[in-house]
Amino acid sequence: MTWSNSNPSQAATRLGTVLAGLLLAGLLAGILVYGHALRRAGTPPAIEFTSGETAHGRLSLDGPLPVLTLDGLPAEMGRAHGELLSGPLTVLRQHYLPQVFRDPASLSAARDSALGWSRRLAETTFIELNALAVAADIPAADAFLMAQVLEMDAGVHGAGGLSLAVESTRSRSGAPLLAQTLDLPGYGLLGQVPLLIVARPNGKLAYATLAWPGQIGVIAGVNEAGLAVALNVAQGARRFPRGMPGPILARRILESATDIDAARQILSDHMIAAAWSLTLADATGRVEGAELTPLLIRHRQSEQGLLWTSEHFLLAEPREPTGDVRYRALGRRLDAHTTSFSVDDLSELWKSVAGNPLNLQAVIIEPIARRIHISARRSPAAYGPYVTYDLAPLFAASRP
Repeated sequence: MTWSNSNPSQAATRLGTVLAGLLLAGLLAGILVYGHALRRAGTPPAIEFTSGETAHGRLSLDGPLPVLTLDGLPAEMGRAHGELLSGPLTVLRQHYLPQVFRDPASLSAARDSALGWSRRLAETTFIELNALAVAADIPAADAFLMAQVLEMDAGVHGAGGLSLAVESTRSRSGAPLLAQTLDLPGYGLLGQVPLLIVARPNGKLAYATLAWPGQIGVIAGVNEAGLAVALNVAQGARRFPRGMPGPILARRILESATDIDAARQILSDHMIAAAWSLTLADATGRVEGAELTPLLIRHRQSEQGLLWTSEHFLLAEPREPTGDVRYRALGRRLDAHTTSFSVDDLSELWKSVAGNPLNLQAVIIEPIARRIHISARRSPAAYGPYVTYDLAPLFAASRP
C-alpha cells in the first residue's frame, strides 16, 4: 500500500515523530503484557483437533483453519459443538481459565458468577451452552464461563483492537468492507485454537464467525444476507450482569437482521451487559457504528465514507479517543490515503497500526461477496498471511 504524504509541513513532521514514538511506546507496553502472560502460562500444552461429523455438525481440517459447521436447534448445535471440540474444550478449561483468573479463589468466584449469569440468559442460549457442556463432558460452570469471559475484567485485561468500515463509495470494488483486529492475552493457548464457525440455526439466518472452542457468540462475522458485524471491547466501563453479553447480542443480530436498520432495532430492544464498540456494514453499501453501554446506545456515522473504532469511545463514557495511540495513527493513515480501498490495502493498513504481540486475530470481510479473509495462526495476526473463505456455498448447503 502506498501512502501519499508529499511535502509535509514541519508541524506535520513533528506530529509524525511524536505519534511514531507513541506507537513504539504502545508496542512496548504490549510486549510487557505479552511477556507477563507468557511467564504466567509457562509452556502451554499442545491442543489438537480431530475431524469428525455428527447429526448436526461437522469439523473439517482440510484447510489452514478448522471449520466447524453447525445446524439445527440450539440443543442440537450445542451438542455438536461439544462433541466435536471436546478435546480442545477440556484443555482450555484446565489451562486457559486458571491463567485468566489468577488464583483458585478468583476462579471459583468467576464460576459462581457465570452460573448466576446463566440463569438470566435467554432460554435458547442456556439450552445451547448446557448441551455443549454435557456433550464435551465439562462442568456447566466452565462452559458458561468460557462464553462469558470477555464480559469480565480479568478476561479483557490487556484487550484491545481496531475496526474499520469502508462504504461502497470508498471501496475499489464498489462494495463495502469491514475489517477488525483483536488483541487479547491468549497465554499460548488461544493462538492454537482459532476456527471458523459456520452456523445454520433452524428458522434463522446462517452466519459465519472467527471463534475459538466454547465461544458461541460473535466477535467478527457476516451472515447470508450480507450483514457484517465487528466488536471491540471497551475498557473501563461499568458492567451490568443482567444485560446480554456483547458477543451474544452480535450473534442475535446476525441470526435475525438483514441490514443495518434491522440491527438498530435489535440493539434498541436489548440491554447489554458491558461496554462494547460495534461496527456494521451491510449489502446496501452502508456502514454504521454504535457505542454500547448498559445505560445508553450512541450511534456513529461514517466520515467521508470511512468509520473506524477502537476500545475507546468517542461519544459516550469511557470517552478517551485521544488516549488511544493506534486510533489516532489509523486516522492519520486514512487521511493520507485519499483514494479508494481494496482488501490488500486494508491488510497493509493493519500491518502499519495493529502489530501488537497480543494481536490474536485480524479479519477482513466482504459482506456482499459473503467472503472473509482471516489471519489468526500467529501473532501479530495483522502481519498475515490471510486465508480466504467463500461463505456462500456453506450458507447455501442443505440443512437437516
